[in-house]
Amino acid sequence: MREAYDDAKDGNLVLSDLTAKLNVVAETPAGYETIELCFDIMAADGVADPEEMRTIRKIAETLELDFSEIEKLRDQKLVGLDTQIEKNADIEELLGIESDWDQARIKKHLGSEFTKWSNRLNELEEGDQRANAQNMLDLIADARKKYG
Repeated sequence: MREAYDDAKDGNLVLSDLTAKLNVVAETPAGYETIELCFDIMAADGVADPEEMRTIRKIAETLELDFSEIEKLRDQKLVGLDTQIEKNADIEELLGIESDWDQARIKKHLGSEFTKWSNRLNELEEGDQRANAQNMLDLIADARKKYG
């Protein structure tokens, strides 16, 4: 980790090399802890940045982690943000839509995302978390318009 930190400071960090090393020396729980740390870093500024989300997804894929578990970690961070999700954010990245999915798969995924976020909205008290859950529902509505 120190070596990776030094590489990052010098602008020489190669994520694929780092994740390959992590795959060799660590077990699966360490991979999830790594992704959780990545989400913590992403959420530190209170903004769900699509580029950061893409990077986290790539790291998770390289670490060969279960996508549904990564979605759970992502959702926990998104609902906990102190500020709103950027309106011009990449809808597909925020909602976990893969670029190679067909229309039917996207619609099915949007349906399950709507159900998940609608349930969360109903369980949360007024405040930032509830507002962020509503923002996710708004993004899902925008995606439904886009994908029909």
